[in-house]
Amino acid sequence: MTRGKRISLFGTVSLAAVLALLLAGCGALAPARSDGDALPFERSYLEVRAGQKVGHDVEIESGQTLEYRVEASRDVNILLLDPEGRELGRWERADHIELDSLEAELSGEYLFEFDNSYSRVTRKSVTLLYRVIPPGQELSVE
Repeated sequence: MTRGKRISLFGTVSLAAVLALLLAGCGALAPARSDGDALPFERSYLEVRAGQKVGHDVEIESGQTLEYRVEASRDVNILLLDPEGRELGRWERADHIELDSLEAELSGEYLFEFDNSYSRVTRKSVTLLYRVIPPGQELSVE
């Protein structure tokens, strides 16, 4: 019985240490912000199971700018489509996309698709950071 408590306590302490390290590392995921950046980044966490595709829509008006960054636990196919389904970006078996941006030509839902259909066993964790910037507002892509 004492041994069981020691293992449980060790497991709890180990879990707390891992969580602390993960939380400390999450700050590096967020793009650097200067004091002039008033718009925060939205953060979406997605689980993409083996053999699955998962999408995330972002509503954008024509003339607005979408800034985005992606981090994945392992390689995943990433596709970015405009509201009419035209491909704006494709990243094959990528584990990240550096901070990037695009100016919307059309109003509507822009789709990020995360494709793990090629994997039979491994699920992927994906973090999408994005913000929509109104026309005329200049924010630097760092």
